[in-house]
Amino acid sequence: MPEIRQIETTSVCNLRCVFCPYDEMTRAKHHMDVESFRNFLGRRELEHVDEIALHHFGEPFLQANFHEFVRTATNLGIGTVVSSNMTRLSEAMVERVLGAGLSRLIVSIDAAKPETYSKLRVRGRLEDVESNLRMLLRKKMEMGSSIFIQTQFIVTPENHSEVETFESRWLAEPGVDQVVIRHERTHAGQVVRHSQYQNREELRQPCRYLWESVVIMQDGTVVPCCKDFDAKAPLGNAFEQDLGEIWNGDVVQSMRRSHIDSNYGAFSLCANCSEWRGEPAFPADEAEERVRGFARLKSSFRDEPRHMRVWE
Repeated sequence: MPEIRQIETTSVCNLRCVFCPYDEMTRAKHHMDVESFRNFLGRRELEHVDEIALHHFGEPFLQANFHEFVRTATNLGIGTVVSSNMTRLSEAMVERVLGAGLSRLIVSIDAAKPETYSKLRVRGRLEDVESNLRMLLRKKMEMGSSIFIQTQFIVTPENHSEVETFESRWLAEPGVDQVVIRHERTHAGQVVRHSQYQNREELRQPCRYLWESVVIMQDGTVVPCCKDFDAKAPLGNAFEQDLGEIWNGDVVQSMRRSHIDSNYGAFSLCANCSEWRGEPAFPADEAEERVRGFARLKSSFRDEPRHMRVWE
């Protein structure tokens, strides 16, 4: 069975970030129905999963009952992680989410100056994000929550001069558990502004995602990787089918075979993708041996260093 990389509790977002393809999405922009989520988890197909991410292409905290998704997973012994822009957050919502047992929060900030933030994360204000984050950190201490809080900075040509300021600011903040610096990504070659991969020539290899994980969209549609923002490669529907049926179905098997045969253009999602370059080597002969499934051993995020520069 696959790792569930992400379950998209909403595809609605309030920002228009320059490195995000949100405006190019043609699929519906809605919140996931919490009962559908409960029914899916209740089928006990995720007993092998320790943690699920409750986000994809949307802002989770726009959903008033987001804490119910967290609590549903917590009650089944499944940890939860969410990535948020932190622009829309009230004390009441923070209390509900922390009380529901959210395990990990990734705060996407990407700037140290308000003017830079406004250019990158259009419709947002850095002052609101920092105020909301500090309010959450205070609530974390008051409630004795064990939530792991990570601040994240995606490096772009617009903000690269602010990396060190960002690092020093949030490493000094009590309650912030980790500061991570990442490169801008291309969403499987679909959004190419700037990329560290554009001028690199490497022998392409099969993508690990096809043997490792899936993403579930807000309507239950299952896609093979987190770069498929518009569901261009639907594998099935998790609300209507068994996950095992989808994981070993004709579509995903065909995608795996195309990668083993180095026919990467067989599926449009994979044709121009460069995301595989950020993954450990996964050569075709190893893929052939594991065509029925692949499980990657992962260390706990709590064992990771407090400060990470991920130059993928």
